[in-house]
Amino acid sequence: MQIHDSRRSERYIADPPLRARLGREAVTIRDLGEEGVQLEHEIPLTTGRSTLTFASERDEVEMSGRVIWSRLLPSASDPAQYRYRSGFRVDEPDRGSVSRIVSRLVGSGRARRDSESLERKRHALEERAAAAESERFVRAASGTARTPAAGTRRILDAFHALERDPVMRAHWEALGAASLVRDPQRFERYREAVAVWEYLDHEFGLDAVARVIRTSRL
Repeated sequence: MQIHDSRRSERYIADPPLRARLGREAVTIRDLGEEGVQLEHEIPLTTGRSTLTFASERDEVEMSGRVIWSRLLPSASDPAQYRYRSGFRVDEPDRGSVSRIVSRLVGSGRARRDSESLERKRHALEERAAAAESERFVRAASGTARTPAAGTRRILDAFHALERDPVMRAHWEALGAASLVRDPQRFERYREAVAVWEYLDHEFGLDAVARVIRTSRL
C-alpha cells in the first residue's frame, strides 16, 4: 500500500519534552514541525485560536495559531496514564520561528526526527482498510437508518468506558454541551449520547450515536 504523507514538513520528537504555555495553561510540547506542534496537558482545551509561548535558549518565543483537535489519550511517557493531547497549527507568519527552534534542538541533541510517523500512518490506514473490507451493516431500532458494524462497536466501547467512569462521562458531556451551545434543544434531546459523541470527536452523527445506544438496551 502506497502512503502519501500529507504533512509538508518533517516531524521531530522533543527529548526531553519542552515546557510551554498555551494562553494561560501549562502544556508540554511532545513533537513539533514547521506547521504545528503536538501538546500534552492536564486539563481539556477547546479548539480555536490561541498563542503558544515557550522559552528557547536565547529568548521567549510566541507563536499564534489554532488548536485544531484535542482529546484524551494514553500519555506518551506512561501509556497506563491518560492525559489530554492537542494539535496546534501554527500561523504561516510564525512558521519560520518553529524551523529555527527545531534546528537548534536537533543541533543540541534535544530533538530527533520522527522517522516512524509515516509507518504509523501506514499501519492505521491498513487497519481502516481491513475494517472496511469486513464491515457489515446492521439495522438500528427504526429499521431504516444504518450504522456500520465496526462503527457500532466503537460507539458501544466508548459508551461502556464512560459508563464505568462517571467523572469522565461528566467531563465529555460538558464538552459536548459546549459544542451544542447554540442548539440547547438538540442537547436535551440527545443528552444520553452527547458524552460519547464528543468523546469520539464527532466521528459519527449524534443521532446515530443515540440510536446505537438505544438499540443496545433492547
